[in-house]
Amino acid sequence: MSSPTAWAQAPAPQTVPLAVAEGPDSGTMKRADKDMLRILQAMQQLGVKPIESRTVEEARTQPTAGDAVTAILKADGKDPVALMAR
Repeated sequence: MSSPTAWAQAPAPQTVPLAVAEGPDSGTMKRADKDMLRILQAMQQLGVKPIESRTVEEARTQPTAGDAVTAILKADGKDPVALMAR
């Protein structure tokens, strides 16, 4: 077991800047499997913007991935409320 002093003296981990999902070169859409791709596309249609570019209030009022799933289910002719009741 390491001592608390050892942790305090350890160098900070290197951080890598995250690509913004709305950027054309982020690669998120290319790496997503087919189900996640549908969710990401639905989120785009709902107008979701990266939280990094929003105020706290704006980020909290944006549609969520759950909203995107609900939109997908409705587009597929399914009732999301009935599915959750199972």
